Amino acid sequence: MVNPLNLLQHYSVANSSLAGFGYNWSQDRLFWRTLLKKPTKCLNCNSEERNNTPPFYFQMHATFSRNNPATKSYPYMRIQLSAPLEVQNLLPYDFKFRIYDKHTKKEWTNFLRKGGLSPVHVVELSHLLLMSIDMQDTVYTASDFAIINSDSTEFDKETTLVARDNQGLELKLRLHYFPIANSGGAFRVAVYSPYVILNKTGLTMMVMSKSLLQSAKVAAGQMQTSETSPSAVHDPS
Repeated sequence: MVNPLNLLQHYSVANSSLAGFGYNWSQDRLFWRTLLKKPTKCLNCNSEERNNTPPFYFQMHATFSRNNPATKSYPYMRIQLSAPLEVQNLLPYDFKFRIYDKHTKKEWTNFLRKGGLSPVHVVELSHLLLMSIDMQDTVYTASDFAIINSDSTEFDKETTLVARDNQGLELKLRLHYFPIANSGGAFRVAVYSPYVILNKTGLTMMVMSKSLLQSAKVAAGQMQTSETSPSAVHDPS
């Protein structure tokens, strides 16, 4: 009987997305001795239909101890496959988000409910990536694009998403980045509001914001919201 662990010492392996997704096996093969020299790699699986469908990407990272003598003669390591990017919705609204790849000139759209988390497998972390969101059933227009991944030191990741209500008032949302442990660079970007105010007083209330050197002004999104609906308020600073 063949021991699959022994086969790993002499043969490479490939990976694929779940059956039914319509993708082939990965083009690259993984051999454990190669991973000792280059433990991080981006794997891609092309579409079975060979159309304009973007590849399905995995961020792969091998973790091992270089001080362990067995590492040099046996595949004694942990290999983790992650989505290159995860998007988390911490807003009180559902939203659609768009990821634009500056390198390929292509974009990808998905819907994310409030509190939800969406893995993104259609992007590569060596590319410049931008994101915009469109909050559903609100008075806000789609936000401006913000850089969430840079391909060089020329551009930095941005931490603010700017949307506007139907009066043209700005709502400045925040982006927070979480590195995914042992992933080789994959990360999660969470969209949130610095303040969420819920009016349960039974009275109409108007919220205003004020920065240090400016006069107070009405916060965005209040002109057509109901008395019990949550209102996201940005940090004027």
